[in-house]
Amino acid sequence: MSISELVERVSMVYGVNPEALARSTRSGCIAEARSVICFLAVREMGCSGAKVAGVLRMSRAGVSVAAGKGASSFLSDPDLRRKIGVN
Repeated sequence: MSISELVERVSMVYGVNPEALARSTRSGCIAEARSVICFLAVREMGCSGAKVAGVLRMSRAGVSVAAGKGASSFLSDPDLRRKIGVN
């Protein structure tokens, strides 16, 4: 799965516009969706932080911090993996 596919799937699950994920907002659903994308892309799919940062228009450090937050969100919801469709 590509990062753009991941963005589409996660945005559908969280009910947010994929374009909103690239904006610098800290709105609850958008920030959580962005952090789950960072976690999955970097830690599960093996993408570089720089690549994810480019897609989401974040800094590499921001991707790292968000991935840590996304891990707790993702791992605390056992159905999220199924909803997003990642193995």
